[in-house]
Amino acid sequence: MSLNCDVLIAGGGVVGLAVGKELLVSNPKLKVVVIEKERTLGFHASGRNSGVLHAGFYYSPDSLKAKFCREGNRELRELCQRHSIPVINTGKIVVAKNNTELNELEKLYLRGLQNDVKIELLEEKQLKEYEPYARTHERFLWSPTTGVSDPHAVIAGL
Repeated sequence: MSLNCDVLIAGGGVVGLAVGKELLVSNPKLKVVVIEKERTLGFHASGRNSGVLHAGFYYSPDSLKAKFCREGNRELRELCQRHSIPVINTGKIVVAKNNTELNELEKLYLRGLQNDVKIELLEEKQLKEYEPYARTHERFLWSPTTGVSDPHAVIAGL
């Protein structure tokens, strides 16, 4: 089999499809081909992941991971909205068991602020409003932009 194309992408998961889409958006004259060894798209990692839209507060400030996580969260939400793909806005809480973990929690909070991520450091008494069965030591983190979507629907949308 012979393929005549400008760009050949191996793998029909979220990353391969997203790269192909962006190449076409930036240059509609390109001939982009995505090849997939399986019978369906997203058969491997993309179709088996949890579908979590991470906020990006865990990563080092100014790292590409932090940037791509934050921007990817926003862009995935936009894609889901355009294609009527449900996103469950679960949010995420991070708790501490003791003072040592509380110090780490505060570092995560500062990292989130540096990464321009919506994040709140809240008092223990507020935790029941977010998760009645959780426990924490003095404070907890609330990440309102963490959510979940269906990876197979995202692949179809791409």
